[in-house]
Amino acid sequence: MKYFIITLVLSITNFAKAQQNKFYDDAFQTINNMLADKQAYSFKTAVLSVEDAYYQGKLDTVEVNRKIKFMANFAKKL
Repeated sequence: MKYFIITLVLSITNFAKAQQNKFYDDAFQTINNMLADKQAYSFKTAVLSVEDAYYQGKLDTVEVNRKIKFMANFAKKL
């Protein structure tokens, strides 16, 4: 029973680390595709993909886009 619990804990820990790395792997692949001309280049998409990885896939892109539009309109009025 003791070995089963140790194995279970180690498996869960490794799975959690793999999930965390998946987000960064996806962000890397997005940027790499842009550099290899497999995907249209977008600075905004590149930055948001890394930010989404930082927030473990929980970045609210709708809210971020709303804030970007607000700041852009504000800057134009200056």
